[in-house]
Amino acid sequence: MEQTKRITYIDAAKGLGIVLIVFGHIVLNDDLRQYIYSFHVPVFFFLSGMTYRLKEDLAGTWKKRMSRLYLPYLIFSLISILLFCLMGKMAASRLQVNLVDGNIGSYLAGMLYANSRTGYMKWNTPLWFIPCLLATYLIADVIEMAVRKAARGGI
Repeated sequence: MEQTKRITYIDAAKGLGIVLIVFGHIVLNDDLRQYIYSFHVPVFFFLSGMTYRLKEDLAGTWKKRMSRLYLPYLIFSLISILLFCLMGKMAASRLQVNLVDGNIGSYLAGMLYANSRTGYMKWNTPLWFIPCLLATYLIADVIEMAVRKAARGGI
């Protein structure tokens, strides 16, 4: 299997992007939040695109992506949902926040759909970008495969 050398400064910048995504969701100052929201996700996705490369072993690439991104997402989502189900209503009433009434099934569906606007992902809103990143990789892979096929005269 071909190993590629990591680009340390891009990895560090992506790490900073992730920290800013989480920080943007928890910061209380509206001006600072608005400033962070103006660039945090686009920067992270741009940097992820800079290191994107479709390997010939598509199944191996996706197995790696699923184990490195989606499996931890599922684990932390399930932990978050469990904690939210145990303590969410109490915390919401103390913080005077309205919650969409849902059952654990709704929260599991929210985890798979990964859209906080439905109200079924209040258990951990900052995690939405992980499935979004995977969907973006999938779209890029399909486009890249089509371009390669066209370049070989396959279309």
